[in-house]
Amino acid sequence: MSDNIGLLYVVCTPIGNLNDITLRAIEVLRDVDLVIAENRERALKLLNHLQIRKPIITINAYNEARKAEAIVRELLTGKSAALISGAGAPCISDPGNVVVRKGYEMGIQVTAVPGPSAVISALTISGLWPDRFIFYGFLPQKRGKRRKVLADLLSRPLPIYCHGLYPSYFSSRREGLLRLSTT
Repeated sequence: MSDNIGLLYVVCTPIGNLNDITLRAIEVLRDVDLVIAENRERALKLLNHLQIRKPIITINAYNEARKAEAIVRELLTGKSAALISGAGAPCISDPGNVVVRKGYEMGIQVTAVPGPSAVISALTISGLWPDRFIFYGFLPQKRGKRRKVLADLLSRPLPIYCHGLYPSYFSSRREGLLRLSTT
């Protein structure tokens, strides 16, 4: 890879407590040229907490496809960027995957910076066997489609994690994790 080609870091961010950020994530956020964020306000809150000032490009489900190529072209000039979500891991039920894919298509190096994950955090405190599980993301909004998906999930004898099945991540040890089993 050429030295002048930039780098896209996919950076996990704290889920609730801003101090849960990793040292490597802080280092990356300090070193990159720009931040790509799902939510400008949340990104500013995190960056201000860390006393970091960077330009922020916002992406969401409606504009990501349109902005992805421009973002990657910027990286092709030798700049580096950190892709963050509002909380947790980017690209998992959050925008970012289109930017990552476009980066790969155009020859950009993409690197993960691990950190907090709502799915893994919930599994570790659930009391269920977390060695195998199904992650579904957000259930469909329409009742008929949701029932169909849930019926399919109910046929599987593994713990299921779906975003949005719980009122608050911290409200209960088991909320958001359901043992959907017919046995």
